[in-house]
Amino acid sequence: MKKIGVVSIFRTGNYGGTLQAYALVKAIQDNGLGQAEIINYCCDAIRGKIDGKYLRKAGVARTAAALVDKMCYLPRMKKMNAFIDSFVPTKPLTRAELPSLNDRYDLFLSGSDQLWNPDIQQGDYYYLQDFVTDNSKKRSYASSFGRPELPEQYREVYRKLLSQYQCITVREQAGADLVEDLLQVRPAVVLDPTLLLTAPQWEALLPPRRKKGKYLFVYRLTYSTLLTRIVARLQKETGLPILAVPFLLGYTPRTQASPALDSLEWVRAIHDADYVITDSFHGIVFSILFGRPFYYVVTTPTARQRISRVETLLESLGLQDRIVESQEACDFSRPIAYEEVWRRLDALREESLAALKKVLG
Repeated sequence: MKKIGVVSIFRTGNYGGTLQAYALVKAIQDNGLGQAEIINYCCDAIRGKIDGKYLRKAGVARTAAALVDKMCYLPRMKKMNAFIDSFVPTKPLTRAELPSLNDRYDLFLSGSDQLWNPDIQQGDYYYLQDFVTDNSKKRSYASSFGRPELPEQYREVYRKLLSQYQCITVREQAGADLVEDLLQVRPAVVLDPTLLLTAPQWEALLPPRRKKGKYLFVYRLTYSTLLTRIVARLQKETGLPILAVPFLLGYTPRTQASPALDSLEWVRAIHDADYVITDSFHGIVFSILFGRPFYYVVTTPTARQRISRVETLLESLGLQDRIVESQEACDFSRPIAYEEVWRRLDALREESLAALKKVLG
């Protein structure tokens, strides 16, 4: 059986990043496609090293936001690390140790969330497999640029490294556009790894229910008063309490802030919610898996520019009307026809698993 080294972003305090890495390994192994393991490497930028060098490169405003985010993530990381260590059992590697992996693995697989986003890598091209000496080993499943364009200073190095891959698939249409622009070949668009697993597979992992009774679940990544106003209106219409991760910007009554849920507690919170409001791609992924009514809120101009992953998924499932940019666009009484959504999702899952098999073939 092939031994596969998975190149992924998995230890950031971001729930979706951790869960997509887990799901990709599990999908490979459950389908008998190889013996897969996450390569335990994180570049300096992803480890969250915030110092004078970071300040000079990112600027004051971005550095301040990074510090606030880091304070939000710290309480949850200790709990999340226990889950991460269950599927990333190897010791952390330094950049200098990466070349030694060439003799350990038969294939290297890049996947998936934000993996080729230059804002995140900040010049470390590990995530484009620059350390791999045999180009025939380079593959990609559902890799994401996280943005619709590639800054000019990165185009040549991306063109060079991506041209070395034997097979590329991406997660969203904007990523397919970028690869086609660079290589003149359009890659297949496939599902995020979290959607390769079914709802029962995820449910088998979940801890017992902690929050009793009905509630609204809010998961936000950006600081948005629009999201808070939408949540407040939904609370007024339903009379339900709010569970917010990590917290809401502004006041809402009967709100419990929970910045320190671990990965599977977060999934459980979505599973048990009566309604989900979020600005997170993976927030909507698990809402769909568990049949929760939801809205995805476009909170900033940058979010609007980088919405391709959300649009790609929701349009494929006939749910594009769940993307909103105002309170007026929300109709909380309108149900989601989940039987049809799940029928489409099952077909896309089958196609994506076939694509993963081809990538690893």
